[in-house]
Amino acid sequence: MITLALAFARANWKPIALVVGLLAILAWHKVQVRNAWYEGRAALVAEQAAEAKRRNDNANAANDAAAECARDPACLMQSDGHRRD
Repeated sequence: MITLALAFARANWKPIALVVGLLAILAWHKVQVRNAWYEGRAALVAEQAAEAKRRNDNANAANDAAAECARDPACLMQSDGHRRD
């Protein structure tokens, strides 16, 4: 056990520090990539929700316009004088 401690104490620290530094950089990069993925996913979900709301609002407006036209006899008349229903 003492020989292992002495060997470790006499070791060349530059390659060990280089490896530890590279591992730290790789770990930091992994965290950054993961955070970017989660942020991108959240932005995509928000964009999809906004698009779905916009489409729903447009569909509701078209439905309301069709219902209003169905209640108005003048709207149901076509240009040739026949009713649309």
